[in-house]
Amino acid sequence: MKYRVTKHKKKKLLLETYKPKKRIEFSKERAVPLILRVGGMLAVLGGLLGFWASSLLMLIKGAFGVEERVRRFSLNNKIIEIRVRKGT
Repeated sequence: MKYRVTKHKKKKLLLETYKPKKRIEFSKERAVPLILRVGGMLAVLGGLLGFWASSLLMLIKGAFGVEERVRRFSLNNKIIEIRVRKGT
């Protein structure tokens, strides 16, 4: 462990104190559950993003496909024949 030496000078008295650096320390017992929790959250986030992206693509495809369906369904290009039989 590294220490930082700080010198205080008061009334001609030299005082040395040792203050350790602030560090984040992880042990294996704490790191593994943390990694699993973070990994699970990232997996859920990735699944939600994928679902939203596919929904958005399906919405766009459906919006552009409606025009084509309306053109195919329109009766403007079709000829309708009506034959009426005379009753005897």
